[in-house]
Amino acid sequence: MTAAANIRADLLKIINENPGGHTDAAVREAFATKLQEYYKAKGSDASDVIFTIGKAVFVVELEESPVKKAKTNGDAAAAKPATGLPIVDFDYMK
Repeated sequence: MTAAANIRADLLKIINENPGGHTDAAVREAFATKLQEYYKAKGSDASDVIFTIGKAVFVVELEESPVKKAKTNGDAAAAKPATGLPIVDFDYMK
């Protein structure tokens, strides 16, 4: 197993062992720390649903969104829509 896969397994374990963990500050902090570690780990998947769970359930805000990470690490041509329209970052639209 890769380091990213091990960290992801730890995140899932936190969720599994603490079904109401989002209400416990200590569990939220442990999840946030692990999620940040997963985000920075080589081989982590920026489209992984674990990031959505982190933001929606555990209220974890990462330094940079995983979507931006995927765009900067991925193929630039694949990031552009087929119509050639520009992609406007959601944070900018706020």
